[in-house]
Amino acid sequence: MNIASQHFKAADSGEINTLFSLYHHGDKVADFRLGANKEWFPVDDRYNDIISIADGEKIPTFLRNLKPEGWLREHLNWPADQKNGKLQVGYISSGMRFLSNFIIKKADEPPPQAKNDVLLDHLSNHIDDKGKFTGDYSGPYGRAGDMAFENKLSEFWGDRNTARYSGAEIKTPHCLAPDGGISVARNKPFNILLKHAGRDCIDSLGINEFMGLSMAKAVGLETPAFCVIEQKNGLPPIFGIERYDIPEHGQDKNNTRIMTQDFCTLLGKHSEHKGMGAILEVAKKLKKLSGDINTEQTQKNMEALFTRSILSYVANDADMHLKNLSALIHYNSKCKTITSVKFSPSYDITTDICGGPEGHRQVLSIEGKKDKFKIKTFMQLAKRLDLFTDEAGNFQEEKAKHHIQNVAKNAVSKAMEIHNDPPIDALSEEIKYDMAVVVSHVVDRAKRLDVDTPSWDSKAVWGNLKEKGLKTRQKKAEKRLSADRPRFQRKQNR
Repeated sequence: MNIASQHFKAADSGEINTLFSLYHHGDKVADFRLGANKEWFPVDDRYNDIISIADGEKIPTFLRNLKPEGWLREHLNWPADQKNGKLQVGYISSGMRFLSNFIIKKADEPPPQAKNDVLLDHLSNHIDDKGKFTGDYSGPYGRAGDMAFENKLSEFWGDRNTARYSGAEIKTPHCLAPDGGISVARNKPFNILLKHAGRDCIDSLGINEFMGLSMAKAVGLETPAFCVIEQKNGLPPIFGIERYDIPEHGQDKNNTRIMTQDFCTLLGKHSEHKGMGAILEVAKKLKKLSGDINTEQTQKNMEALFTRSILSYVANDADMHLKNLSALIHYNSKCKTITSVKFSPSYDITTDICGGPEGHRQVLSIEGKKDKFKIKTFMQLAKRLDLFTDEAGNFQEEKAKHHIQNVAKNAVSKAMEIHNDPPIDALSEEIKYDMAVVVSHVVDRAKRLDVDTPSWDSKAVWGNLKEKGLKTRQKKAEKRLSADRPRFQRKQNR
């Protein structure tokens, strides 16, 4: 049994009917039960429009989707069968702090005393002009697959004050202090999220996401502040990103509340179905949420969603599912009104480097397609989103085409810039090759949108795929691992 599972246990038959209380910014929202006898008892009606219950459900989708994924799921020994809900009860009861300053406690426990997560300083004050962190990092060093490192991370989950969240990669909650120091967010504000290098030879994960967010910024999308953190002893860099769903220090005392919800939750879908949907489905929900509040903001939301969709294709982002698209909701707790709903800043943009030049299909469909997009595909999407129209309501094709190609052009320029002048000098040859793969995908897809790109030899990069590519490295690593295993263990694994 690993360290994480020692701290975490499934609920027994007596705990499955536990009554929990949900708080936001210290205000009680509701009581609820999970498991087979799900129940929801709202005590504050101002949240009814924000934390909604989907048809056929008994509790909000927000709570239904609050469970571990990926690496954390493995460390908590989460089984495939989730019908009885016992492990979700165990997961939630083992914690207390959740994203957007939600706190969940057992109803018979005292009201929460934990302070809200706030930004104590801006990450942008502690990075250089290339995006490298310049402050003092005192968190854990290592990479996925190193059990000593993973067990050290697992210890955090034994502390109820460690924030809970979902996701497939190894992510750790940290606190950025005003002096530029980053440390684990135990009994401290959780204001910066760190991602460590992935398993299976994906040491380039941090640089990959850094390139993705840099491209997003270059094409005009709003992004949180982000950086790469150099590790000791030649270990691969860590990716860091600032929280955008929490207030700045001092602002948490006014009446403004901030909440982020992903579109898997907003559309009433279970997290298992995060890859099932279409961009127009997201657009329709986003329009409904923001349209009655501010039509100008609704227009900006559609523009951002449109640009994000183009970038996803150009960057060969195979991870733009419904949990990686969110709405950022502001509301006034005194007036009990939503004041703003906007498409959230971009996050989790990574290029799929596993395949070859053909790339990966998109997760969310556009015009009924998930691959083989052409410029006319995005032109049609622009029409459906009511973008690029003149005063008479006529669609302006040249403006739409110019925007589509500009997104691709700027993404190419930024990807090449980072490849040629990376934020960290001491990068392994494997990471450098993966960066070249990212650029090759972006260049090749920009060309499919009829964009004239700077000189770049994608053919040479793809020609080295069998020798330097990720799948080849994974096979070599597995071969070495198999040779190192004791003979009896290899026999057991057959």
